[in-house]
Amino acid sequence: MNFGKVTDFEKVTTTDLGELSNIFTRHYDSLINEISDAAQQLAVRRLIEENLIIEGNRVPLPDKVIALKHGISSELLKKLVDSRLLRAEPNNVDGFSYEISHDTLVEPIMVSYKVRFEKERTEKERIEKLLEKRKRQRKIITILSVVALVSIIFGVFRIIIWQKEKKLQVKSETEIFDKVIQEQNFNWRGYINMLDKDNNLSYEGQKILKEIDNIDLSNNALLRIQKGIIECENLKSLNLGGNGLISLPAEIGNLTKLTSLDLRQNRLTSLPDEIGNLMNLTFLDLGDNQITDIQAVSKLENLEILNLWRNPITSLPLEIAQFKNLKVLYLSYFPKLKTPAENITEFIKAVPKKVQLSESKYKNEDNSILLIYVYPIAEEWKTLPNVEVVK
Repeated sequence: MNFGKVTDFEKVTTTDLGELSNIFTRHYDSLINEISDAAQQLAVRRLIEENLIIEGNRVPLPDKVIALKHGISSELLKKLVDSRLLRAEPNNVDGFSYEISHDTLVEPIMVSYKVRFEKERTEKERIEKLLEKRKRQRKIITILSVVALVSIIFGVFRIIIWQKEKKLQVKSETEIFDKVIQEQNFNWRGYINMLDKDNNLSYEGQKILKEIDNIDLSNNALLRIQKGIIECENLKSLNLGGNGLISLPAEIGNLTKLTSLDLRQNRLTSLPDEIGNLMNLTFLDLGDNQITDIQAVSKLENLEILNLWRNPITSLPLEIAQFKNLKVLYLSYFPKLKTPAENITEFIKAVPKKVQLSESKYKNEDNSILLIYVYPIAEEWKTLPNVEVVK
């Protein structure tokens, strides 16, 4: 073995390493991406990028403010501290204040923020353009309707206009549905092109839809559920959040293999009884609608997470309190509900396991506990024997 002097080392320069700020930015992004929950990823980014940096300077925030305003748990904050992204210092209100761990991270974090801001701006513009296109279509049809009112063929003309509007909307929604299916199976040629001579879905089309188990049609300004969705009989996850749905078809009850159904941020005022057929559901998000009666949900005994956020619900069915697997129930801002406090008291009493009430905690993995996320917490609930108030 030769231990002589080695003279053929290559010189490593800063060019070989790349920009140091880029390395820090990638490191920051990788730490954020380690958070499995997408909503929590965004919450952490907004906390760090928009609240812990002001005019290019690090600023601390108390843990109580972070929990109430940003919904970030102490467990997640600890992980961020352990990863050296944040640091915690005791404050004068018996808690901790959190700030970015070092000045060198400020610039890389702001680079990441600018990238995220541009993506969100682009997505917002896309949705606004889509809604503006629909608005122009409806405006044209409305103008035609006004002209038709002064004509002797008022009735016939009005029907024609209505049919055109419906066709335009159905065509647009079908195109959106087709795009989602084509992303999963390139053999899908579009719903219309997959029909047979009797106008029924062909054998090939049925076979393709049977293979689909996940559909995400969120934020597409949909007004109705496409027939093709109902024909995906093996569907397990369906996301229709952020649309303009006014009602659900009874046929949604045919999707009996669904385990996750997201209907948040629509215009739903009621639920069909057939939704009670979805006995395999473990996740149901009804947040941000106008639903008053959720009796149909009382049959979904396998639910683990139920979100009733921002709905004028008049009563919580006590059957839901008996769900053995229910771990999280979101009620959010209590005065927005139409549910009497007494009804919630009876609901809590009916829960056969420990109940945690929280104004900030939103996650629970313990099947022996039901976490109810509600704000504010009424004093009468705090004194119930099976209740623990947590932060």
